[in-house]
Amino acid sequence: MNIDQFKCLVFVSGLKGHAYADTRPRLLSRIRCETAEAPVNLQTLINEYQRLVNLKKNTSMIESQSSSKQAVHTVQEKGSFHHPHTSKTEASTEKTARGRCFVTTTANLNLLGIEWIELFKLWSVPLDSVCNQVKTKSIDQQINEFRAKHAYVFNDSLGHCRKLKVKLFLKPNAKPIFCPKRPVPFNTIRLVDAELTRLQSLGILEPVDFSEWAAPIVAVRKPNGRVHICADYSTGLNEALEPNHYPLPTSEEIFAQLNGSTVFNIVDLSDAYLQLEVDDDSKKRLTINTHRGLFRFNRLAPGVKSAPGVFQRVVDGMIADIPGVRSFIDDVIVFGKDISSHATSLNLLFLRFKEYGFHVKAEECHLPRFVTTPRK
Repeated sequence: MNIDQFKCLVFVSGLKGHAYADTRPRLLSRIRCETAEAPVNLQTLINEYQRLVNLKKNTSMIESQSSSKQAVHTVQEKGSFHHPHTSKTEASTEKTARGRCFVTTTANLNLLGIEWIELFKLWSVPLDSVCNQVKTKSIDQQINEFRAKHAYVFNDSLGHCRKLKVKLFLKPNAKPIFCPKRPVPFNTIRLVDAELTRLQSLGILEPVDFSEWAAPIVAVRKPNGRVHICADYSTGLNEALEPNHYPLPTSEEIFAQLNGSTVFNIVDLSDAYLQLEVDDDSKKRLTINTHRGLFRFNRLAPGVKSAPGVFQRVVDGMIADIPGVRSFIDDVIVFGKDISSHATSLNLLFLRFKEYGFHVKAEECHLPRFVTTPRK
């Protein structure tokens, strides 16, 4: 299961109750029928869900209007209208009149007819004098305001957790293992050099002259043309480390907590492990051997077998008292039964990110349609 499929399943799991009984199988079928030509991600699944909801609503309205049992009641009503139109010589007025309106049991089909327009003399009132009173913020405005409010977290630079330093524990009688460097293809040396220089400038790597521990590196080419340097700690260090027994949540546990929620999004912590610093003793064990010599990691390096449990424990401690937030390693899931509760949880999460020193890349954070803090 890839990350897009996981996000889609999280979304479908929130569609509980009889009202979604016919929608869930269609969405699950869409996920199962994914192909390379028709990939499925969270946005395409949301679009499919909205299409099904609109189709169901339109069908229901047509059936209601065509049903002979549809009740239409004529009622005598007294109401008031606050005239929104004003001019230089005419002040805003309030008028009360008796008229007839038609009320149906079908949503959005109640009618205020010509009789009321005549009673309140609305023929000369421009339509935009009423419609312009309704002002809403666009989706982009809401997202931009949220990002501006949490600008410290939405930072392309590498975050640095200030709450703790990670310690790696060795097994009793573990002996240091020093592995020679591996050859780098000639057409990749320039890219590897550039990545080593970048990691040094960020303080992730630090050159050393001597080390009892050393692991070779593997250079993985990325879609953007750069390379990602991975240390191969399976050559000795991982076997010498005590395992971290902190439990990772299962998909069943996460889905059970999402039950009843209707609003979701996932925040992906960029370069998650590298945002955690390790203590001085552990830095010596994270040394890598390259064609440019020895370097040691000052941050928790990917490939260390205890890293997932360590990071899960840190994130769980950070979000423990925030309702509607759960995590699976570096993917933090925010959910709520409505927009208001979700927005509150999302804002609390980003305030906690700032407190801890974590950073998030904007392109890796899929914000929901509504992200602003609800008004009290």
